[in-house]
Amino acid sequence: MKKSVILGAFLTIVMAVSVAGLATADSCDAASSASSLASVKKVPILVYHHIRATKSYPISTWSYKMSVSPDVFSKQLTWIKDRGYTTINLDTYVAIMRGEIEGPAKPIVITFDDNNATQYSLAFPELKKNNQIGVFYLVTNRLQNKGFIPEVQVKEMSDAGMDIQSHTIDHATMTNLSLKRLDQELLESKAALEAVTGKPVRHIAYPSTASNKTVRERAAKAGYVTGSIMDPRWATQKDDFFKLPRIMMIDTTNLAKVLP
Repeated sequence: MKKSVILGAFLTIVMAVSVAGLATADSCDAASSASSLASVKKVPILVYHHIRATKSYPISTWSYKMSVSPDVFSKQLTWIKDRGYTTINLDTYVAIMRGEIEGPAKPIVITFDDNNATQYSLAFPELKKNNQIGVFYLVTNRLQNKGFIPEVQVKEMSDAGMDIQSHTIDHATMTNLSLKRLDQELLESKAALEAVTGKPVRHIAYPSTASNKTVRERAAKAGYVTGSIMDPRWATQKDDFFKLPRIMMIDTTNLAKVLP
């Protein structure tokens, strides 16, 4: 109960800022984005959870509040493309931030958590239609479960250019785990996804956005390069790669303010 209350309170804050379009935290950044980009690279990282096919979740639940309708999702992707943003995967993001490559003029990372089946049936086709890339953080013990994306579809998405990364084995809160269990979640989810896609898995999203020094150090030791949380602001070169901020997208997100 305590965990649910804390997570609920955190998500309330995240969504309030998202709805407001980051009016406080990034107001100064929006006004000076052109000049600041020369000294500190900035990249927005968005996060989607559920693309709801119908009103299957009660409006009062977090499952509804952390979702977008298919129509809104389609319009958001079109808005992003029409404003000149180029979607990139996380390896490209790291290379840009390290100064190894220049990257596109307006890079953006679009991520998805939790394996919901509509990410394949609804989000994947929209991304392909717009020639956009999505990063899909997957929970590996859900790959065989009804209602989630199965291995064959994960492979299809990967082969089409989608970026498949880890969201652990069980979606357990990593800060609550023993070192043995923590390493298992990190290493076995990584290996399972690499076996499906045939590609390296180097990035992780922490379930319930929970991490600490130990979690981040063990993730690095396991071979990860980045770890993602939810924090409604743009990522910059000054950010710890293992605490990448992501902006949660909902029906009422004001893209004109989130992505100036």
